[in-house]
Amino acid sequence: MRFINLEKKNEKLKKINQELQEQLKIYQQKNLELEKKQRILEAIIDNSTAIIYIQDIEGKYILINPHFTKTFNLEKEQVIGKTNYDFFSREIAENSSHINQIVTEANRCLTVEEILPDKNGYNSYISTKFPLYNLDGCLYAIGSISTNINYRKELQILLANINEELENRVAERTICLKQLNEQLKIEMNAKTQANEMAEKIANELSQHMRTVDSILNASVDPIYLFDTSSKYTYVNRKGAESLGMNPNDMIGKTPTELGFSQEIIQEFDEQIKKVFTTGKLVKSEGCFPTRKGEIDYEYIISPVVDREDNIEAVVSIFRDITERRHTQLELELAKEAAEAANQAKSRFLANISHELKTPLNAIIGYGDLLHEEINDLGYQDLPNDLNKIRLESQKLLKMIQEIIDISKIEANKMKLYLEDFNLSSLIKNVVKSVEPLVVKNGNILKVEGVEDIGIMYADPIKVQQIISNLLSNSAKFTHQGEINLRVSRQRDKIVICVTDNGVGMSLDQIKYLFRPFTQSDESTTRQYGGTGLGLAISQRFCQMMGGNIAVDSKVSLGSTFTVCLPTEVADSKS
Repeated sequence: MRFINLEKKNEKLKKINQELQEQLKIYQQKNLELEKKQRILEAIIDNSTAIIYIQDIEGKYILINPHFTKTFNLEKEQVIGKTNYDFFSREIAENSSHINQIVTEANRCLTVEEILPDKNGYNSYISTKFPLYNLDGCLYAIGSISTNINYRKELQILLANINEELENRVAERTICLKQLNEQLKIEMNAKTQANEMAEKIANELSQHMRTVDSILNASVDPIYLFDTSSKYTYVNRKGAESLGMNPNDMIGKTPTELGFSQEIIQEFDEQIKKVFTTGKLVKSEGCFPTRKGEIDYEYIISPVVDREDNIEAVVSIFRDITERRHTQLELELAKEAAEAANQAKSRFLANISHELKTPLNAIIGYGDLLHEEINDLGYQDLPNDLNKIRLESQKLLKMIQEIIDISKIEANKMKLYLEDFNLSSLIKNVVKSVEPLVVKNGNILKVEGVEDIGIMYADPIKVQQIISNLLSNSAKFTHQGEINLRVSRQRDKIVICVTDNGVGMSLDQIKYLFRPFTQSDESTTRQYGGTGLGLAISQRFCQMMGGNIAVDSKVSLGSTFTVCLPTEVADSKS
């Protein structure tokens, strides 16, 4: 009798074990389906440029994608657990909270347009807000997908953190199931505990699947998944709407069966085959028919791999670039118009400058004659007045000459006149000419390395003008200070360095330093005068002769300008 009872217990135990094995197979199959969904989601998100994030009902971030951190220049550790009030302006934070409140009260998905700041300034986004519910049907979070609609930037939604979390949780539950399976062989009462655990896992998997579907269907860009036979295996809501179809009617069919033109199908099939062959994503553009007519799209085709890294499908994400192409065309037309206007301006400046230069030369000449006659007649007050007229006329003449030079440069009419010359003599003449300006502001000018510098083959007039502009500039912005001019020959280069301990410049001021008709700010123009052309002309002259100008400056500490020119400037004709 005891043997019979033991045999019945063994049979009952085997039956229970068999049922548990079947349950385990079902759980493992669900795990495989989840992993496949995860791989599909990862491939889609890795090639998306939308900003994705989830906030709990208190507005705290519980999930962000890498594109969020890249766009707002924030690390994940700085964001998770925080609210919009910690990063954005109060106005933006309150607006976001108001939208989340509307989604909560309406209990449905909501698409809005909002302005968000990023590292490049403020940009307009189309944001889709959607509620997320737990197993009890209670709202626990608000999800959001924001797409930049200024330039339709490339979708790069990276949800690696979600994928990693899901994989870890699945791995943990797989281990747990294995342990339960071993325990069920020796414990009769473990069946109830195993069923409860399995039900919990299944509910969590179902919730994650719903989250994935919500994210994909909330995208404003068409998303399609193709198998190795080029058949649709997934179509998001936007993808079906753009074609005027139902997603279920597209699944399992090829583009040919849906009636697309052979020309479009052939090109798209080649791209898909290329991804299956190389395993690398493909970016391309094309014109595709939609229910609204033909639209220009930029699309990305990316591989989806299984657990053994075999490509089992490809995912394609389309982005409407019609507006961007129109904008590019308008920019090109505007650029052409601006270039034409700039050339017309240069011609006008050249003409009017010559018209002004001729009478100024006459004024200076007649002023010199009057100066000589008045000196002979013995007048003492008038020569000083004539000197002021002469100095102001020469200053005006220099400004006009600078306008003529920059106009010639911009109109590509400036020429080089190359010849051999003694650089030492040239520099001494420049130093002598700028000495009055140096002395006027109480400065000391020191010159080094000039005596043995040797011969240079270049345009002497332009080299002289470059050095004169740099010394005059330092003398003008330095008071009761020291200016150093150092010249050296380094292999086939002539290096001219002008250093002062004047007012110096900030980084923002240096950015505008070589722009024509521009000085650091309006106060500089009022205090020191000038047209803002000297350094711009010097830089253009250096570039024409195959050299360059570098500047290093700090506010209140002074500036250093370094000119590097070849010892033998190449003839443009040769």
